[in-house]
Amino acid sequence: MKKSYLFLIVSFILYSFTLKAQITVEAFPMNPQSGQYNYFGVRVTLAETYTDNVTVTGYIYDEGNGPNTNHPFTLTVPAGELTAETAANFYQTDPTATAVAELGTLVVIYAGVPITYEANGCILKFNSLGDLQAVLNQLDADNDAYNDDFDNQYGHLSEEELDEMDEQNEFDEFKTYKDFEALFGGFCSKRAEIEAVENAWLANNFTGTDPDDIDLTFDEAENTIFNNTYSFKIGNDLYQLTSAGLYKNGVYQDDGGGGARISTENNNLMFANLFDNTGYRYSGPFISGYVSNIWTDCKTNKRKKSPPIEVSSTRRFIQKVAISSIGVRTSIKGKIVHYKKKNGNWKRKKAEMAVGVNGPVYNLSCSSLGNKSKTNPNGAGYKKRKSLKVKEWDFGTIWKTYSGEVGTSFAAAGGYGNIFLLTW
Repeated sequence: MKKSYLFLIVSFILYSFTLKAQITVEAFPMNPQSGQYNYFGVRVTLAETYTDNVTVTGYIYDEGNGPNTNHPFTLTVPAGELTAETAANFYQTDPTATAVAELGTLVVIYAGVPITYEANGCILKFNSLGDLQAVLNQLDADNDAYNDDFDNQYGHLSEEELDEMDEQNEFDEFKTYKDFEALFGGFCSKRAEIEAVENAWLANNFTGTDPDDIDLTFDEAENTIFNNTYSFKIGNDLYQLTSAGLYKNGVYQDDGGGGARISTENNNLMFANLFDNTGYRYSGPFISGYVSNIWTDCKTNKRKKSPPIEVSSTRRFIQKVAISSIGVRTSIKGKIVHYKKKNGNWKRKKAEMAVGVNGPVYNLSCSSLGNKSKTNPNGAGYKKRKSLKVKEWDFGTIWKTYSGEVGTSFAAAGGYGNIFLLTW
């Protein structure tokens, strides 16, 4: 039994509407019909039972007269049951008319807070910044726990054996994100769009649209709550992330002053320390970054990915680094993704990896907030993942940085490692 509370203003076109098999709303005729009018009832059927009541509302009107809200319906499916229906004579129309209604909103409880799905715009709405933060934290925690549990169960296996086990179990590293998206039926998340683009990119041997060109966060949890236009709502406020930065109700949020300066950091030394004294040893290719004497502005919502780090003709890593501010939280993050070619096809495959992020951050006015640093896993060791990210973050504020001051580093079993800097 799934734990979730749904409140739905549902679309109803003629006789039925299905929301990705989660809920079906249908009109059923009174049998027999009598008198000078036709009568219909409304029936709601769920695909599975829930531990909380499911409430469905909508508006039915005569086709051809234009949408109106003069004849609403409300149905509640009790917890543990699958269906509810109105009386058969709930809706009255003339013998030549048909009934039409429109999808409005769906509200689901997740992470203890309500989330509203607005079908018009295919967008999620949160009641507060705190609610959105709770959801993002839960998405991160659920994904980490799911992947850790699977890896711990088969921790004794080699990378190749883990890949085979993944295929046998149809293991999906994004399952928890997909479960969240499925709560809202037809929700068009940015994460799902990026995954589809990446699959096509891999199928075409790294040609076509590069998924990183459309990924503005390098963060699956954040991309999960964004729709396909990189938007979400908090109350009546519309937040939208673009390649230029974050907008709130059309007003740019990332500009808070602060001037340019010359960056003269030798960041190789700073990032080399991330994995010192933790048992990592580099024996393979090591590509590093160096920044010196570059005029740079203090900015947020910047991202960069490395060229492919090819350790063989059938194996490569790609590093990603970003600073993000999305209204609810701000972060610096590093990410490593591992690809292998098998049977002529490139796919994400598991590798033993560790990843770190490090660098100074500044407030909206470009005043220093100190240095931030974090590794995943925290301390010695690796995680066997297809991709691994790490982030240091804060709530309800904006972090900025200068070009070349934030970077990511990774280490992989076999002695592979790399440092990559966020520059623009």
